[in-house]
Amino acid sequence: MAGLALLSCGSSHAILEISAPSNVVAGVPFTATVTAMYNGKRDTVIDGPIHFTTSDQAAQLPTLYVFTAADAGSHTFTGLTLVTPGNQTMTVSDYDATAIAGTVNITVSAAASER
Repeated sequence: MAGLALLSCGSSHAILEISAPSNVVAGVPFTATVTAMYNGKRDTVIDGPIHFTTSDQAAQLPTLYVFTAADAGSHTFTGLTLVTPGNQTMTVSDYDATAIAGTVNITVSAAASER
């Protein structure tokens, strides 16, 4: 089951949508897709940088990413890893306009050897 977050930025109607699993296992990489939306349609000309943050201090997430023309407003990130068991948040924000962001809640389960 994937989580989807929508957070709008005032009157600009710009949002970032994140599609990510709602449950992951600690230390096991997963994939998330970030899609830029503007006025209800995919923003295919977005070229600003975005960045990931999380409540999991030990997480491994991408650093700054700049959408390319080939992305057409949507990019899939692989190898994201959350490490700390429990409820965690993952946020993607526009680096230059941090109010344009999306957040998902992800439950991290302990790895089998930690149970």
